[in-house]
Amino acid sequence: MRAYAPCPHQFQPLSGREFQNVVEHELVQLKLDSAMDTAVLNSIARVTGGNFRLIQRLFALIDRVLTINSLATVTAEVVDAARESLVGSAH
Repeated sequence: MRAYAPCPHQFQPLSGREFQNVVEHELVQLKLDSAMDTAVLNSIARVTGGNFRLIQRLFALIDRVLTINSLATVTAEVVDAARESLVGSAH
C-alpha cells in the first residue's frame, strides 16, 4: 500500500530562458539585485535541475540564509547553505 498518490503529470525541466525568468522573478520578489554571478546561476541550476518547485523552495531558503546572516547578496556559499537545508528538510 502506498502512503501517497503519485503525481499523474510529468513536468519537463525549465528551458534555459524559462529558468532565467523564474530566477529573475524570485530575485525581484526578495528585493535583491537581479545581476547574478554565472557561478551562482550554475549552482542554482545544478541544485534544482530546472525544477520549478525546487527553485521556489530553494529561494525561500536562500531568503532565510540571507536574513539570518544579515547578508544582501546571493553567493555560491549562500546557495550551498540553502541547499543543505533543502536536503536536510527532505528527511
